[in-house]
Amino acid sequence: MLTRFQKKKFTRQFHRFCANGNKVLAWDDFELLLERLRESRGWNEDSPQLAQAGKSFRAVWEAFRNHSDRNWDGAITLKEWLAFHKTALYDAQLLSTQNPAYRDLVNGMTRYVQSSLDNDGDGEITADEYDAFCRAHGIEAEEARTCFQTMDRNGDQRLTKTEVYDLILEYYCTDDPNAAGNLFFGMLN
Repeated sequence: MLTRFQKKKFTRQFHRFCANGNKVLAWDDFELLLERLRESRGWNEDSPQLAQAGKSFRAVWEAFRNHSDRNWDGAITLKEWLAFHKTALYDAQLLSTQNPAYRDLVNGMTRYVQSSLDNDGDGEITADEYDAFCRAHGIEAEEARTCFQTMDRNGDQRLTKTEVYDLILEYYCTDDPNAAGNLFFGMLN
């Protein structure tokens, strides 16, 4: 069973991904997020960064659809979204291991985030790169700075691929409202 905090967190994420505001998550939401990211990054339509981000966005959408779209209508409702998270977390606790669906989600989300964030391809995420990612998801600059500072646990002003993976895993798996990973997709209040 999802806790009240987990419901709040996953509901907020659902609405951040539902870019067109129609209250169902579908591929066109990811296309809109990709376009926002392209604009915030200043990428050309034929840039290799956009192509890579597009592949990652497609992979994340397919993972979401495959694990969440229970009626296979090509759209995910909030109810389906929360049911997926409930099942994945419950199974993981029951089996004392990471649920394969969640492992797929975390790995896919890490690739999605890396392709969205790492503008210069150096394998590290700066506050400016995180800010551009946040703008594409409707998160204001001040909120993005606050989130980044909290997630940058060692204070070196960057996040490595390993740190990003750990933060995303923490986001999906923790029920601790004070965990830094909960800020990855913006503040919850």
